Amino acid sequence: MPATLSDRYRLDALIGDGGMGEVWKAHDPVLDRTVAVKVIRPHLADDFTVRERLRMEAKLAGSLRHPGIVDVFDYGEHVGADGRTTPYLVMPLVDGVTLSQVLASRTALPLGETMSIVAEMASALETAHASGIVHRDLKPANVMLTGSGRVMILDFGIARSAGGESLTQAGGLVGTADYLSPEQAAGHPATYASDLYALGVVAYTCLTGAPPFHRDTDVGTALAHLHTPVPPLPPELTTAEPLVRSLLSKEPTHRPSAGDVAAIAATMATRVPTTSSSSTEQTRTDLQPIRRDDTATISVEPPERRRRTGRLLLVLAALVAVAALVIGGLMYATRPTTIAVPDVTTMTSVQAATELGRAGLTVETKEANLVGHKAGEVVKQSVAPGTEVDKDAVVELTVATGLFPIPQDLVGKSYDDAVAELEALGLKATRSQEFNNDVDSDTVLSISPTDLAKPGDTIAVTVAYSFFDFGNNDDDDDNSGDDRKRRKND
Repeated sequence: MPATLSDRYRLDALIGDGGMGEVWKAHDPVLDRTVAVKVIRPHLADDFTVRERLRMEAKLAGSLRHPGIVDVFDYGEHVGADGRTTPYLVMPLVDGVTLSQVLASRTALPLGETMSIVAEMASALETAHASGIVHRDLKPANVMLTGSGRVMILDFGIARSAGGESLTQAGGLVGTADYLSPEQAAGHPATYASDLYALGVVAYTCLTGAPPFHRDTDVGTALAHLHTPVPPLPPELTTAEPLVRSLLSKEPTHRPSAGDVAAIAATMATRVPTTSSSSTEQTRTDLQPIRRDDTATISVEPPERRRRTGRLLLVLAALVAVAALVIGGLMYATRPTTIAVPDVTTMTSVQAATELGRAGLTVETKEANLVGHKAGEVVKQSVAPGTEVDKDAVVELTVATGLFPIPQDLVGKSYDDAVAELEALGLKATRSQEFNNDVDSDTVLSISPTDLAKPGDTIAVTVAYSFFDFGNNDDDDDNSGDDRKRRKND
């Protein structure tokens, strides 16, 4: 890392490290101020998509003005002596810790404290959404609690304007699995409502200490977002249940707006933690009342009006629920008693689960290591397509991991035969030799690894050579191998 970027920003101390790059405490001599500089990792800097992502972060965050959104001072590209370009982003240096660090220290937060955080996050989102910007990756690691008790949203690196072009590969999931909305898990674009769903997951995580839909794999987590009901909050948190459940609605149109959430959460808020960036191992326990000065934007309405708004929303939610039950009951009388199982083989597991869920079926998955199938591809379903089954019947999907077993019968074959077999599976081979006078030269003695591989992997193949190979050359006749065998037998 160069000591100075673009002959201006002097990098003084590394203060953060993430997947895309590093964050440095730096000094800007032009304006004589201390700043934070986000520097992209060298192996990513040559990627056009990564550079565009950073430019987008600078453009979007720089267009927003809100005390809960980190400002952007500058974007630049440093050209080193070797000619390589290093993109970077310059931001104010914020004194505080991330919400993920707070949760790592304290596990869960009290109701009032959580609602303070939710209210300020929702207020910041209201400003972003009013500007046509969707964040798309809200999570505790992207939320900063400052030393003065303010809550700030970080990292608009995968944000985009509503209706804008996505910078991610087509078909790829954008965001973090634990905080991914059902519509994103189903492969649809993120919307304002997707940010509100992620906010609901943040709220649930703060209150309970764990995300509501976490599973062992990202695919399992995405399926849980799509089909698993929201686990109930502990009994002592029942006052937060209506708001959290509305945010975590599977149907995007049933989620409240950011402005409504800010108003409702503020009525339940008490205080937020005062933190210090100099001590991230243990968050300070002294608390500070939520700020209500002229720079804060939570108090967008008078307190009494916010209370009336909250009560009105809860009443409306109850009326909608009753209406849904009545309509559902009327529809149930005419609903078919059985369902024809759709054909979901060759779909991705998320697409298949969505299709089966829409049909009223319950989905279970198991993984399999198979040749010739992409990771996440459904290769088998337990109920044949077209079969009539009861509503909520279970359909088990066999999903490919993208890995497959390496052939176990390569040892003892000739090197050429082994390589041909590996190449037929899309694998590569590297050759090494080991002295062995008991088998023919070029006989495979071992391979590594021996368990699983994916297309493009390289397999190390060790073959035999013997004493009788020395002194032989390419002029040996075709019987040289037979001669060596006879000499060894003698």
